Amino acid sequence: CHHAVDLARAGHLLEGVVYGISDLPGVDVLMHLATQRNQAFCSAATAATLLNAMSKSIPAPVDVEFAPYPYHTQRSILADECVRATPTHVSDDVSMSAKFLATHGATLHEWATYLACFVDVSHSHASTTDAAAFRDALKDAFPTTRDGSASKFVGINFVRTGVGEVGGGHMSPIAAFDETTDRVLIADVSRYKYP
Repeated sequence: CHHAVDLARAGHLLEGVVYGISDLPGVDVLMHLATQRNQAFCSAATAATLLNAMSKSIPAPVDVEFAPYPYHTQRSILADECVRATPTHVSDDVSMSAKFLATHGATLHEWATYLACFVDVSHSHASTTDAAAFRDALKDAFPTTRDGSASKFVGINFVRTGVGEVGGGHMSPIAAFDETTDRVLIADVSRYKYP
């Protein structure tokens, strides 16, 4: 079965991340994996996951959900003044908000723009780069290290049907990259869809 093979390979990557058997950082991503609040909030859940994974180096707000502890949530990200000023693909007069995101989702550019309210971000589209450049970016984000922490993190925007799943455009964090097998472990923020 094709999915059984993929699950076994994903299990190997996950084992390497969690138990430190390999040199694959990503524990911070898995520890802070957020489930998207609705089917259009994948970008906000990915942002919350990655920002919390970087919590040792960036401040987080105190959201009522986890008060008194600072922690990025989908709600706190979308309530941020800078995020709410992010223009959308609909029009420069329509800014990012929870309501907009719930009905439109976010493009890769919109996500990178609102995530830049918190951290330095670079993004590229598959149509403007190649697989070798993508691998180089993954190697840069997931260096061979034994300390289990990364200074860079990767979110990926992809079309689910392109990887044999049901659905359309989706975004999630990448938790691991294994250069030897040329595979990534996507920590899917829609955990209810593919448990």
